[in-house]
Formats: sequence, C-alpha cells, structure tokens
Amino acid sequence: MSAAERGGRFKLRAARVIRPVLIVLLATVIIVIGVYLIRRIGQVPPPEPGKKDILKTKVDRKEQIRVFQTHREKGLIEASGALNVPVDEMTYRLEGGVEVIDHGRKGGREIRMNGDVLTYDKEMSHFFLQGNVRIRFKDVIMSGPDFEYSRPEDLIKTVSGAAVTTPTLSGRAQRVLFFVKDEKLIFEENMQFSVRLRLPTPDPLVISGRKLTYSFLRRAGEAEGDVDIVHGKSRGKAERISFEQWEKIDDLRLLRLQGNVKLGLEEERAASKKREAARPTPAPEAPAASINREFRLDQSLRQEVESDDIKLHAFMDLPSLRLVECRGRSAIKFLYDSGEATEFRGDSVDLSFSRAGGLSEIKTAGTASIAGLDKTGGVGRVIEGASMVLEAKAGVLRVASGPGRPARIASARSDVEGETLTIMIKADDFDMKGGVQMNFRPSPKDATGKGFFSADRPIFAKAGSMRYSSRLKRFLLWEQVRTWQDQRVLSAQEITLTEDMAEMTCQGSVQSVFPHKTKEGEPERRVEIAADKMRYDGGARQLIYEDNCQLKSGAAVLQCGIITVDPSEGGGEIRSLRATKGNSKAVTIVMNAREGTGELAEYDVQKDTITLTGRPELKEKDKGSVRGDKLTFHLADGTIRVESRDQERPVPVIKS
Repeated sequence: MSAAERGGRFKLRAARVIRPVLIVLLATVIIVIGVYLIRRIGQVPPPEPGKKDILKTKVDRKEQIRVFQTHREKGLIEASGALNVPVDEMTYRLEGGVEVIDHGRKGGREIRMNGDVLTYDKEMSHFFLQGNVRIRFKDVIMSGPDFEYSRPEDLIKTVSGAAVTTPTLSGRAQRVLFFVKDEKLIFEENMQFSVRLRLPTPDPLVISGRKLTYSFLRRAGEAEGDVDIVHGKSRGKAERISFEQWEKIDDLRLLRLQGNVKLGLEEERAASKKREAARPTPAPEAPAASINREFRLDQSLRQEVESDDIKLHAFMDLPSLRLVECRGRSAIKFLYDSGEATEFRGDSVDLSFSRAGGLSEIKTAGTASIAGLDKTGGVGRVIEGASMVLEAKAGVLRVASGPGRPARIASARSDVEGETLTIMIKADDFDMKGGVQMNFRPSPKDATGKGFFSADRPIFAKAGSMRYSSRLKRFLLWEQVRTWQDQRVLSAQEITLTEDMAEMTCQGSVQSVFPHKTKEGEPERRVEIAADKMRYDGGARQLIYEDNCQLKSGAAVLQCGIITVDPSEGGGEIRSLRATKGNSKAVTIVMNAREGTGELAEYDVQKDTITLTGRPELKEKDKGSVRGDKLTFHLADGTIRVESRDQERPVPVIKS
C-alpha cells in the first residue's frame, strides 16, 4: 500500500472519531445556553409601557412591596413602596409612595416616614428618604426634601433644610437633627422657631439665630448666636435665649435672655386706648416736673430694656407675666406718648405684675436710680440709692441707702439725700430720714425778694428728717436742723420753708446769724439772734422772733420777748431791727458789765448802734443807775450815751 493510501485511510478514521465528540460538545453547549436563557426569561418581567406608568398603576392598585425586619432590641421596622431594586450587595432602593414605619418594641414608640424614594441597607438600620419627605413622631411633624434616619443612633437629620411643627411649636432651619430616644430637636443655620401663646394678640413668639436646641421631654429650649426675638410689635436681641414651658400647659413658664440684651416691648392696644393715648398732654414746667407725672408707668406706650441677663416668669394658669428679673447693668425705660420717659437703672431690676396684668412692684438694687427724662432726653429729676421698692398699687416708692451711696432725690430746684427716702407718688410728696442733707435752689423769678435767705444763691441744710409737700410747695425739716447760705446760718428743732421763700417758720431753739458790714473799712459784724420760734411774715415782709429772744452783736447782749427784723432788698441782710418786751418784763441790754432796760430797742445797722427807749434805765454794778429818755449803745467802741428831752439835764456819755 502506498503512502498516499495510508494517509487517506488515517484521515477517514480520525474524522469518524472526532465527529461524534463534536456533536456531543455542541449539544452540551446548546443545552447549557438553553437552560440559561430559560432561567433568565423566567426572571425578567414582561415588557410594560414605562416606569412612571408602572409605579402609578401599582400605587393606585395598592400593589405595594413590603420589606421588614425585627430586631431584638429595636423591635419591628417595615418599609413599603411600588418598586424595590438592589443598588449593590448591601444596599436597596424602594421607590414610589414609600412609607417606613418603625414600630419599635411592642407597646413602644412609632415613627412614620413618607417620601418618594428610600435607600436603605440590608440590615435595615440606616435609611435615606428623598422627595417630599414627611416624618411623624407623636405630635411632631418634620418635612423637607430629604432626611436620614439611623436606627442605632436613634437620629433623624437633614442638611437640606426642613420644617418642624407641633400643635404649639414650629420651626425651620438648614440643618435639623432629631434625637428620638431623648426627644431632642436641634436647629442650625438660618434657624427660626415659633411658640404660639394664649395671648390676645395672635402673633407667635418668634426666635431666630444660629442654633436652637429644644427638648420635648423637658419642654425647654435654648438658642444661641446673635439671637433675635419678635412678638407682635415687640422686638429683642441677645447672645443667648432659653425658655421653659409648663409641664401640662403649652404657655411659657420662663423666658431668659443673656448677653447684651436689648428689648423693645410694645403691647397691642385697642383703638379706644390708642385715641386716649394720642391725646396731647400739657408739658410740665421744666424746673418743677411733678413726681406723679414721672411715675405714670401704666400709661407708657413702650418699654425699652437693656441688661446682661433677663428672666421673664409667667403665671402658671395665665398667659401673662408674673415677674421680670434683670441682672447686671440693667436699665428699663418707660416711654410715653408725650415723648417723655421714666428710666430705672441698677445692677438688678425686678418688675412684678398682678394677675390682672397690671404692674404691682418694681425692685431695684445696686447703684439703683430712677430718672425722669424730657422730650429731648434731658434729665428733669433723679432718684438714687442702694436699693428701691416701688409699690405700684399703694403709689409708694421706698429708697434705702448703702455704703457710700445715700438715698437721694434731685431736681432743678433741690437736691436732698439721707438714709431712707419715701415718695408718696399720688400725693407728689416725699420724706427723707436719717442724716438729711439738702441743697435748695430758689427761683429768683418766683421768690419774694426778701427773707432770711437771698433768692439768688443756693441754700444748704442738714437735719434728722425732712418732708416735702407739693400741695403746699414747702419743705419741712426737723430734728436738729441747720441751714445756711454763705455766712448766714439758721438752726432750729424744726424749720418750714416754701419754695418761693414767701413763708418760713422755725420752732424750738432757734439760732440765727446775720453777718453784715457797718462802715467801709470796718470788719464784718455778726448779729446772732436766738428765740423759741421764728417766722417770716410775707405780707409785712418781716422776720419775727418770739419768746425768750436774745440778740448778740459785738460785746452787747439783748434779751426781750419779740425781735422784728426788716430784711434788705433781695433778702439775706438786716436793714433794720426792733426788739420789744412782748411777754417779758422788759427789753434788757448788757454790755461791758452795764445793763440797760427799757420797752423798745432799735438796731441801726449803718451806725452800728442799739437805741433803747421806753423809760430806759442804765445800771452799773456798785455805781448806781442812770435814767433818761434814750440810751444809745455804740457797739464799735463800747460807749453808751444817755439822752433826755429835758435840755437842762446833762447828757452823760459813759465809757467802758
């Protein structure tokens, strides 16, 4: 057999062997492919028009896909939607009318969440809701474009902006966190939070700032970062604000503002009250504004408050203020329709209110002061002390002194200070007790121009106690009173002085000093007058001393029943002086061991002489006596001249 034939036979045998093998392999491949395709075909849903229509059809037909999981500690959670697809091996996405319900453990909490799309992990512990998200926990509703929910952390949060509402609270912010277990809510970035109160005005209390934290369990919240607060027409600013609600009542129990607090409080008024408030009020005289006008606090249109720390407390069963506490560099200004104002200042200022809403008490302590301000902001009257208590219903202000800070009331006319000050606001009167010091500035325009004191200079006084009557426009000082003006001095147990100095009375141990010049070049003379009482007769324009009167000038001492002084023009100086016996036996003058008696004595200020008349008699010890019609005592050189109408009798001159 040739080689060619052998080769052909080998190829034929190989072909016969390979062909069945190839057929088997091909059949196997076809079978595998067929099985794979059959399986795939079983898994692919039949073709439908489009995803949007599919979801709508399933939702409308309530053909929801439900996934759920039960955790030993967290309890049951379930989610449903129109379509559930895997994102990767550990993540799934539920789409179309998504609802998530976290039932928690049996009998526990329930969180209900709705949205368009839900992405969750295989363990169903982390959830991300998107599209028109609405979450409800108890009566708290949260809504926004998206939210994350972490079951292990019990935390619901978003950074895409959200709103939170309850029946009485609402708020919004860019970043919102809600801790479910602690029931704590946090707002951050562009935060605004509202609290609805049971007040006549429908406006809520609105708080805005950088961050706010609210605890539903404690029913309390705190805001920080240049916080603004608004309620109707009222406005406020602070670095931090915190508030607390009652346990069973949604009204605020406490509102606290801290750090550079500024409040502008303005209450909504009825139309009738507005018309009454708008009625023009006659402006008081600048130098003598009444006290009760400065304390018409219930008529204030607006209050401005500045402090480091302010607390506003409410009545438990009423939506109204009970107490306002201000601490640290505090000031409360009551502004009136007339443009005037009353300002309280102190290291602490507390305002208490009645259940009817009226002001019942104001307490001020630590460099406490009250200022009455005119339309331009000028100070008309100042009241100061270490502490103050204003009893609004009784209309009484009590001011107490402290170390280095006396109780004080000062106006354009007077400045009075002491240990305790009591102001009767309705009567427009005040009392000062304990170490009283007074600086009184009479008005030259109103003053009579005559009297013990001059009307063109201030008058100073010290006393144990003092009282001012606005009805009588007079000052009453008692308990070792001493008053003076320049070198003129007047003291007594009790002194009464009217503002215009038209009247003055002194009682008990009256002592007065009149300095005056007699002749040019001669030293100033002091005339001292003492008596049991003294008064100024405005009609007669005379100072009248009565009972046990005594006058001293130089070496001369005069005693009598009545001394009458004619003041000079402008007051404060002696123009003439007359002494009469009054209830005493006689007018007596003692000078240089000589004693003259008579019925009338006249003091000539210019000549510096005292002339005694009315059957005068001059006695000198161990030398007898001399009678005449007139005795003239020359105070400058101590000589005494005896004169008689009978020209035949000599006129002796007696020298000391």
